[in-house]
Amino acid sequence: MKKLGFLPFLFVAVAGISWQPAWSQIICVTPAGAGTMNGSNWANALDGNTSAGNGYTKLAQAMKTAAAGTQFRVAEGTYLPSTDNDRGKSFEIVQDISVYGGFGGNDTTLELRNYSTHPTVFSGNIGTLTDSTDNTKIILKTLVTTTWTIFSTLDGLIISGAFNSGTGEPGCGIYNSALINIRNCTIKFNYSNNDGGGIYNNKKINVSNCILTGNRAYNGGGIYLNYSTGPSVISGCRFSANTAAHNGGAVCNSGNATMTNCLIVNNSASYGGGLYSGSTTSYNQVMSKLINTTLANNAGKDLYIFRGSNYLWNSIVWGDGLYVNTNAPLPTFDPQYSCIQGSVSGTGVINTDPSFLSPSVLNGTTGSGLTADWHVRWCSPCFNTGSNSLVPTADTTDLDGQQRIRYNSVDMGCFELDTTGLSMNKINYATGIVRIDTATSYHGGGAFWAQAVAGNLESCKYTGRNMLYEAMKDAPAGTEIWVKEGTYLASLSGNRSHSFDIGSGVKVFGGFAGNETVRDQRNPALHATILSGEIGNSGQATDNAYHVLNINPSAVFYSDSALLDGCRVEQGYANGTSGNSDGAGILVNSGTRVRMKTVTVAGNMAKGNGCGMKISSLAKVSLDSCRIENNDKITSYNGSYYNGTPGGGVYNAGKLAMAGCRVRFNDDDSEGGGIYNADSLVATGCR
Repeated sequence: MKKLGFLPFLFVAVAGISWQPAWSQIICVTPAGAGTMNGSNWANALDGNTSAGNGYTKLAQAMKTAAAGTQFRVAEGTYLPSTDNDRGKSFEIVQDISVYGGFGGNDTTLELRNYSTHPTVFSGNIGTLTDSTDNTKIILKTLVTTTWTIFSTLDGLIISGAFNSGTGEPGCGIYNSALINIRNCTIKFNYSNNDGGGIYNNKKINVSNCILTGNRAYNGGGIYLNYSTGPSVISGCRFSANTAAHNGGAVCNSGNATMTNCLIVNNSASYGGGLYSGSTTSYNQVMSKLINTTLANNAGKDLYIFRGSNYLWNSIVWGDGLYVNTNAPLPTFDPQYSCIQGSVSGTGVINTDPSFLSPSVLNGTTGSGLTADWHVRWCSPCFNTGSNSLVPTADTTDLDGQQRIRYNSVDMGCFELDTTGLSMNKINYATGIVRIDTATSYHGGGAFWAQAVAGNLESCKYTGRNMLYEAMKDAPAGTEIWVKEGTYLASLSGNRSHSFDIGSGVKVFGGFAGNETVRDQRNPALHATILSGEIGNSGQATDNAYHVLNINPSAVFYSDSALLDGCRVEQGYANGTSGNSDGAGILVNSGTRVRMKTVTVAGNMAKGNGCGMKISSLAKVSLDSCRIENNDKITSYNGSYYNGTPGGGVYNAGKLAMAGCRVRFNDDDSEGGGIYNADSLVATGCR
């Protein structure tokens, strides 16, 4: 790489201004300066925050008078555009110069700087530090005296704290009316009463690897792209917690823009919390093209298409969905190979939860967008389902900087999944028998004991639950699930609402040692298979699952009976409200048909009906050689006291048949310490 040399400085006198250099080449800047302060090197760094004699700081004055080709290297620290508290003064950048931040003050090359550890802040806080209303209106803007033909560059800066409350006066953080590249910058906490809280673009702009967060405006909280502008490119950027009172919380595009590899999450607007595309003026010139971009959990629609030409390729729109204007003049919309919430038609378009790894819980700016994890899981429908032909040739990496097309096909969204080291925990249902053990790392799909499904490994499909849950819930009717001895938890994430379930016609057998070739070789008494609600602190019941099994929670009609055989169900603690106060061990919901054989339900507690088991109305249950024992009522919790409720062992409001069962040592402090029957009960040989 060619190294830039230093040229001597020419000092000129300007009427009313005592200091004004004509700059060229590399200028080193620190807040207070050093040595001769002529900027020739770090030992003689320009004193950037000193007054230039005209109300501007020396850095601001140098930037607006720099010769073409000048490169500013600005050390960490906070820099202001003015010294006289004039809110109308800004850093102004002329054509063909570059401003780089992130230097420690002794770096000899651009490659040695680190803008993460050495933040360079261009601040609008020129007045009282605790009062934003006296801040600079626009922190940085392009200075246009003739038509620009060469881009200028901002790289590694933090632009923060502008406050522009004027009417009809757009822009706030950065105002561009020429040609500018913005790279590796953080643009945050700027406010405009008009358009463009973070950036206002009135010409052509390229924004890459930037973070825009906490900016506010009437239109375009993060970025406003004015009509008849562009083509502009926004790539590899993160938008979160930006707000617009009207259009485009993160981005309002009324011009021509392409966005690639961007993450747009938890922004808010009345129309288009993520992106608003359209204009009431020159709308036929509006073009929004989104490629491998993720828009999720924004408020006011993730994507709002009003006018113009719009393309959504290899992208994800999920959380608050999509709106497409249906009033003339109509926009055009070309969605391809994208995951879109709602009913949208297009080649390769899907409408299935993208299965983010750890998304924010809430939509809009109340969600923690930048701290959430928006990568998709390996079982996501967005993995390997994009179109390679729609990826621009120049896009060789994703938002993480990793290889963009890693496997056969590109992924949807801004991140490409790397499955290296991941447990591809798939279940093989083909043989009709699935073997499961207590392992927490993948070693097979369950066709043989040596390849048993890792029962305590987290399911990719059901976040926070284990693979035994997935198998019991999703297995085709008639499938046998052989479960090796050991303990299996109702939740891996401590979520008390998590429980095991059994699908219609699925048969679950416990009591295996892990070497049996036929089912009759198992011995449940010797090899206990335990389904446990103790998902929190050991020995502390109050953080246990509300129900160990919650069978058929959707209350659909089971066409075939499920079967649970040879298992122990324990440590449920139903102290919740509504249904979460009943059936701590097993809650059987309406419509369910289930048989249980040699099942022990013990050590469960509830404040409502059925400490051990509750059978809802319209459910049919048969118990064969089961033991329901040592289940108990909850009489008090956190200072509240509960009256006894029926059914210490079993509360039956459905159809129950029992044979050879033992029901003992259960307590409800009300009616039916062993069994409370509110509908139909047939019992033979029980005690």
